[in-house]
Amino acid sequence: MKLAILIVAAAGLLGAQPATIDGTVVNQKTGEALSGVHIRLATGNFNNGGVSEVYGAMSDKAGHYSVTNLKPGFYLVLLERTGYVQAPPNTPGIPFQSFTLKAGQHMADFKLEMNARALIAGRVVNEYGDPVQSVFVQVEAPPPAPPPANPFGNPNVVTDDRGEFRILSSPGKYYLRATPQDGGQRPMTEIRTDGTLATAYVSTYYPGAPDKGTATIVEAGAGQDVTGLEIRLTGGVAGHGSGISGMVSGIPRMGGPV
Repeated sequence: MKLAILIVAAAGLLGAQPATIDGTVVNQKTGEALSGVHIRLATGNFNNGGVSEVYGAMSDKAGHYSVTNLKPGFYLVLLERTGYVQAPPNTPGIPFQSFTLKAGQHMADFKLEMNARALIAGRVVNEYGDPVQSVFVQVEAPPPAPPPANPFGNPNVVTDDRGEFRILSSPGKYYLRATPQDGGQRPMTEIRTDGTLATAYVSTYYPGAPDKGTATIVEAGAGQDVTGLEIRLTGGVAGHGSGISGMVSGIPRMGGPV
């Protein structure tokens, strides 16, 4: 009986043993060690969108970091440093680098990677070349590339009162999409008697394409600034959708065939 109790107690102590991880943070392209990187390790029940604990550390002059007293479990890695973005992982379907720790485990030489950020900037205009405010602008990676892994950049922005946008993202090739916002409300129907028609702008790809098939891909390298881009919104007549007309034949009249 005492032996059984001792075994259970020992198993409990083993399961409660904390884990440790250490390694270096490097520039993915050059292999250079990166100092001053804020490292955050988040764990919890991610299936339900919950984070129970977040452990943090900073990389030193040699790019080295160490985190101790970690609870066993699955972790997502979040990295932050000015001028850099987190490198995308090789694991499909997961936007951040991840790992699993067992009780008492010491994971050594675990390499974390970042890239010099890319800047994509420009403005959104209407058919007259006037700036359009409050337009949602985002980057979309062409298939089969994964979405940009950029937890501390801003891959989705809204244009200011000059129609301008600035997107910090991972280096890569992207479609640039501008989507007008209506605040969740339907636009008021406008009556015009001068022969003109109101325009309802729709999602438009750079430089002024209705879909990806006719859009131009923007390429931004590590540490590169791609500026001066202009997206000219496209649209149709407000309140008028597309339609089809014609005649259906061969349908018997009510009451049966004549």
